[in-house]
Amino acid sequence: MGDSLAVEEQRSALSFKSCVPEPKPKTGSDMNQELVKRCRAMIIKLLPVEVGLSQITDATSSVITPEVISSFAKSGGDFGKAVPFALLRVKALFMAEAHNNPADYDENLCRATAAEVLARRIVHNLPIDKLESIMSTRYRYRESDGDESAPSSALEIAIDHHDTIFLSSSEAEHVVNCLWRGDLVQRNNENMDIDYVPYQPGESSSFWAHLNPDRMSVPRYQSTFKIVVWCIFLFVYSQSVQTPLESFNAERNWDGYEIVLYVMALAFLIEETVKMFKIIRIAPRPMATVSLYALDAADGETGGRGIVINNLIQALLGAPDFDSPSERFGYPFGLIIFYGWNFVATIILVNVLIALFGSAYSDVIDNETDEYLVFFAHKTIDLIRAPDSYVYLAPFNLIEAFLIAPFEWILSRDMYIALNRHTMTVLFFVPLTFIAFFESQISHSKNRSISAYFNEPLTDEEGDPVVEDPTCENDDNGEISRTKFEDLISVFPDTTLTEGAGIHREMMMMRKQLDRLEAAIRSQG
Repeated sequence: MGDSLAVEEQRSALSFKSCVPEPKPKTGSDMNQELVKRCRAMIIKLLPVEVGLSQITDATSSVITPEVISSFAKSGGDFGKAVPFALLRVKALFMAEAHNNPADYDENLCRATAAEVLARRIVHNLPIDKLESIMSTRYRYRESDGDESAPSSALEIAIDHHDTIFLSSSEAEHVVNCLWRGDLVQRNNENMDIDYVPYQPGESSSFWAHLNPDRMSVPRYQSTFKIVVWCIFLFVYSQSVQTPLESFNAERNWDGYEIVLYVMALAFLIEETVKMFKIIRIAPRPMATVSLYALDAADGETGGRGIVINNLIQALLGAPDFDSPSERFGYPFGLIIFYGWNFVATIILVNVLIALFGSAYSDVIDNETDEYLVFFAHKTIDLIRAPDSYVYLAPFNLIEAFLIAPFEWILSRDMYIALNRHTMTVLFFVPLTFIAFFESQISHSKNRSISAYFNEPLTDEEGDPVVEDPTCENDDNGEISRTKFEDLISVFPDTTLTEGAGIHREMMMMRKQLDRLEAAIRSQG
């Protein structure tokens, strides 16, 4: 296990701005690309033994101290902006090692949690103007098999590994909201990889500057458009089934609602089929179905759906009939399949899965706010992870599939881009008009700033002497700052440190004073 991890660490070399990592001997300039390996080594030194998870995640942790956070933030050197991504990658490596080595699961879980907490604390200390860049910059790394990975950002890798601690931070929520609103958009670079860049016309109040077909790829507008389309689909469905008796007329033709219904259903079917092909390999499923049909027909008879359904329901209710499968469905295969059904339904489903579901449900309820933020981030990233550069939402994906996509192999790249932009402008002219009006007149940056001024809480005013010690020069009734602000807070406890950490700090200060006293005595003697 140690050898395999060493190989994986050796290959985990970051490259920045979607550059391709090269498996060559390390030089002085290549040392910056070993950030993942370096952070992992630092975490092993930080946590050589297992500690409680509460000691790591607590805000006053004695393990993840401000000094430790500063040390990890400096570990990237000139590539400090990649440290959060590297720590999240280290977290994934520790979790993989934990699953592969159950004996050290708790120890590696502590290290993985520490890596995620460190990534969150480092991002929390970043200035707001660098936050979007650090969270959305995409990197490549070497996978365990030596191949280069697809470009991924810190936000994307946190979503892929369900990093709840990191994604529930206010900084991650800020970047997710920027992606949701379209303040950050996707652009293809010279390597045809995706980079996230600020939306340039965002500061403009011109209607025509915001009339852009690319805005249909913004998650907020995609979600709204899909809701409207589904409402239209429900209306069309209700209209098409209002007169079911007319369907018995042999001379009756399809009306307009039925045609629209079937076209929209086909569009949704194609959309979901594309998603299904991306998620799972569906080839074994038809093969297994064909095999079951072959077993059913092995005795020369087919059918018996009523008997099968009756036996399955009886087995689920706790009264299985083992004679019918043995006699009716090709002994011994029918009986073996029925045994498997009873085992799955009675043992696994009733006794195991329900208990696991209850435990998982209680975990989600206890952490409901963080889980919601993770779900929202996952939904946002899922909407912008489009397979192509032109988002044709259903039911208009039929036009792309049958009328636009074939021209990709005929037209030049510039002509194909122009064809897609003009087609999308015509197809989505109505929603694009609403989007342009909303962004130029309602959601404009000036209006947003005014709204934020009245609605958002007060900004951080720590260290402002006007706030801490206000003066009342024109008020003859008295003075507020009779006692200085420093004197008022001098009796406050330091809640950023645990009791043990506070005692340790006091002892270190006392030790330094004793050392100085001892040095003074020796100098006088």
